[in-house]
Amino acid sequence: MNDLLRLEAVNLSHSILDTDDLSTRRGGSYLLLQAVRDVQAAFANEMEPISTGASTGLFMVLLDADSELLAAKVAEWLFTHPDYRHASFVVVGDSADGFKVTNETCIAKGRWQQMQSLSVRCAWDMHLPVRAPVLGGRSPLACELDGVRPAVALDPSRSDQPRWISASVHARRGGVVGGQDLRQSFYRRELTVGVPVAGFTNDLGMLAKLDHTEGEGLAVPRNLDNKIAIFYADGNGFGAVQAGCGSAEDLAKWDDSLRQRRRTLLHRLLAHAQARRHWRTTAGIIRLETLMWGGDELTFVVPAWCGLELAALFFKLTADWRYPADDTGRALQHATALVFAHAKAPIRRLERLAHDLVDQTKQDGDKARNTLAWTVLESFDHTGSNLDDYLRRRYPLTPCPVSWSNLRLDAAQLQTLLAALPALREVLPRSAIVRALRLLVSGQRQDIAGALHPLLLRSCESVDRAVKQVGESDRWQVLWQALGGGRSWAPQAPSLDDIAPWTLLLELWDYTLPELPELPELPEPPEPPELAVAENPA
Repeated sequence: MNDLLRLEAVNLSHSILDTDDLSTRRGGSYLLLQAVRDVQAAFANEMEPISTGASTGLFMVLLDADSELLAAKVAEWLFTHPDYRHASFVVVGDSADGFKVTNETCIAKGRWQQMQSLSVRCAWDMHLPVRAPVLGGRSPLACELDGVRPAVALDPSRSDQPRWISASVHARRGGVVGGQDLRQSFYRRELTVGVPVAGFTNDLGMLAKLDHTEGEGLAVPRNLDNKIAIFYADGNGFGAVQAGCGSAEDLAKWDDSLRQRRRTLLHRLLAHAQARRHWRTTAGIIRLETLMWGGDELTFVVPAWCGLELAALFFKLTADWRYPADDTGRALQHATALVFAHAKAPIRRLERLAHDLVDQTKQDGDKARNTLAWTVLESFDHTGSNLDDYLRRRYPLTPCPVSWSNLRLDAAQLQTLLAALPALREVLPRSAIVRALRLLVSGQRQDIAGALHPLLLRSCESVDRAVKQVGESDRWQVLWQALGGGRSWAPQAPSLDDIAPWTLLLELWDYTLPELPELPELPEPPEPPELAVAENPA
């Protein structure tokens, strides 16, 4: 018999994604990570962990304890905890012959429990010294951050500008478990030994504020001031690997392998950021936010000028991931997305868009390689809820000459772009590229007589002449073939197939730094320490 208990945080839209306040979202994400560890510590005598990824935990029930009764105890502990009671959890137990059957039964019972529950926890009450005022006998004011729950307390982190917040927001920003302090404990726990960390920016304004442009071998374009890049990655087929684990030992091995790879990735990423001036403020603070971590998903926020570099570094550091870690192992690849936008754009919309881009990649069946989907949002423009409609609005020809598939980059294409464009954009006539793209998108490839439009031909010839004059024809040919699906550069025969590479060049033009150094060979980090389990805070 296999007695298992499964714990999972659900309905994240109401416990993480319900506000545009960065600290609250970050605190909510870290809080759910901590909840699994605290449950593990609180019930260490009754169950032991098998897999604890992100906000999900699978445990083996010890001795002769009843798994369903233990699940009820764990649920009661969570729902009476001063911080965790504001999140939604499903906790189920089951006992059956065979680990795989029991695990799948627990997953199904959890989904059924979720469907029978409210999507938001209604723990409004909060016994704090100061409560929100009641106006004219009406209910308390709504939370100034989530706009839905009743406000019950002043924001403990904003004494300079008092804001009334809900109990849920209070727990995420400074509750019993730690609120924003969880960020520091997260990095201390996840980082391998020996990474110097000067600290991290506190908000997106600080992260994206361009406080230097020259003097360190850099030249960040001024128009990237106050621009951010949200990077989201989701594993391709990781769930299938997990589902294929036929025993608790197999699942624990997979979970440990993925966790250690993620920790090594974070170690190397921060070592990279620490060593590069454009990743830090003038005070040396690292410009990086980790909004999601664990399992097969992660979300980072960096300055816009670091976005493509981050994606390339991610592909480099995960290029050799296999499971098992030998020649027979399955390649572990990711679908990723970058959303470039203003730092004041609503963060929840930007994150949702990054997720939608990755979902689009998987719906297209593009799962056999590492991929990067991307979009650039000017000002507060938004793509809307339908990505295909967005492309049809931007490229109104019928049929639409561009798809998300031919705008998507793989690791090799991205590396080619980063290696070639910074040098080429010093000589390429950008106005000619803009004119060529506009003529193609507007359907003016031909003139009235049916011949190729003379202005389109002149634009392509201008580009061809510019690269030849400085001896960059070979570099340009390599870049064009990489972005154009292998097609050779043909200035005398412009076609609708040119729309995708022209779009890639123009949209990502400003996001490749001039003289961007090649990604270095990073040393192997030391063996990470054993994962620590937090003491029970309740």
